[in-house]
Amino acid sequence: PHVRLFAVRQLAAIGNPACRKMLLELLEHERDATVREAAAQAAEDLSPLRRLMGWWRFDEAGGGMAKDRTGHGNNGKVLGCKTVEGRIGRALEFDGKSYVELGRPANLPMADREFTVAAWVKAAADEGVVVARGGAFCGFSLYLKEGRPCFGIRRQQNRPAYIARADQQVAGRWVHLAGVVRTDRIELFVDGRLAASTNIPGLLLSDCGQGGWRSGSMPATARPS
Repeated sequence: PHVRLFAVRQLAAIGNPACRKMLLELLEHERDATVREAAAQAAEDLSPLRRLMGWWRFDEAGGGMAKDRTGHGNNGKVLGCKTVEGRIGRALEFDGKSYVELGRPANLPMADREFTVAAWVKAAADEGVVVARGGAFCGFSLYLKEGRPCFGIRRQQNRPAYIARADQQVAGRWVHLAGVVRTDRIELFVDGRLAASTNIPGLLLSDCGQGGWRSGSMPATARPS
């Protein structure tokens, strides 16, 4: 057990996500409780979920809460949504008035950093918001306009908004949308392919306190990816 425990600690110290597979294989056969506990903790620490700031599957069967599966505790409040069959498993259905509210959690910062927001969505209308934070002064929004995906940011009050607009129509089918904020541009991906980009003068300057994180506000079925 001592040798195996040392090996587990070495794999954990390396910190490479590729080591997680070896740890999971060890867990299948290991009987020593101390080694198993160390391997399980190391595998959890190397999980891809740890690299995410938030992940909501929207597959809860009620209860009014959208659980953050990363373990960071950024749970959302489900307001008026229905649980329905999704692309894989369950999803939430939005009617244009319902949404999931995350508030303004301190461990979901946006200021002065690159970040990505993404979701699987099947829109039943041509207009509406998929996920957003902020408001007229600053923030971001991943949304549909005239059936086409858009991703936009506003860096500060009384400054222009920067918007990346895709050409393809996506309403009525399941599609994966991702908005990326980089230091010098924003990018919009549709089903894993770059669909549009726009240059920006810099990152967001604040965490946009006038509006919290929100998913929904359009007739759609969705689950964040």
